[in-house]
Amino acid sequence: SYLNLFPVGTIKYTDGRRKGIVYYPADSDGQNAAFNTNLAALGRETIVFMAHGNHTTADPSYLGYDFFQIDLARMGFVAVSIDCNEFNGDLHGVINIENRADLITDNIAYFQSLDGSGASVFHKKIDFGKTGLMGHSRGGDAVVMVPEVFNLAGVTLKSVLALAPTDFRWGVNGNGITTIPKGYDFM
Repeated sequence: SYLNLFPVGTIKYTDGRRKGIVYYPADSDGQNAAFNTNLAALGRETIVFMAHGNHTTADPSYLGYDFFQIDLARMGFVAVSIDCNEFNGDLHGVINIENRADLITDNIAYFQSLDGSGASVFHKKIDFGKTGLMGHSRGGDAVVMVPEVFNLAGVTLKSVLALAPTDFRWGVNGNGITTIPKGYDFM
C-alpha cells in the first residue's frame, strides 16, 4: 500500500567511514527539516538500513534508493542508505561481505548515538526494537550476515530483505550450504 502521511526531510551524513543519506518523516519537505512533531503521539519510529551492491567506485550507489526511502519516510519510517562504495570494485569474496556487514553495524551504532543526542533531529525518535535491513547483491549478502555477527545492545532486527543477493559464503560454509535466515522475518 502507498501511504503519503508525512512530508519528508533528508540529511546526508558523514562520521568517518559511516556515511550515507537518511530520509525521515518531517514537518515540511526539504533539507534538514525538523522531525515531525506530530509523530510524538505515535512514539518512536521504525528504522530501515539499506546497503547497495557492487558498482564502480566513481558512482555514489547509495543515492540510488531515494525513491524507496522517500516512500518509506512518507509512511513514517526512518530510511537510511549506507555508502558502501569503499568496498566496490574488484574486491571479491567473503571478506568483502564481512566488511559490508561491519559497516552496516557501525551505521546502526551511529544512529543509536544520534537517538541519544539532544542535539540531533533523531533524539528519542527511533525504535531500535523494530529495525529492518535491506540489501541488494553484495549488500543483500551482507544484510543476511549481519544478524549472525550482530552485537548491539538495544537493537532487535525484525526483518531482512535480500534483493538478488550474492552468496559468497556458500562455499565457505561447506559443501554448498548457504546461510539459513532465522530469528527475523526474511524476504
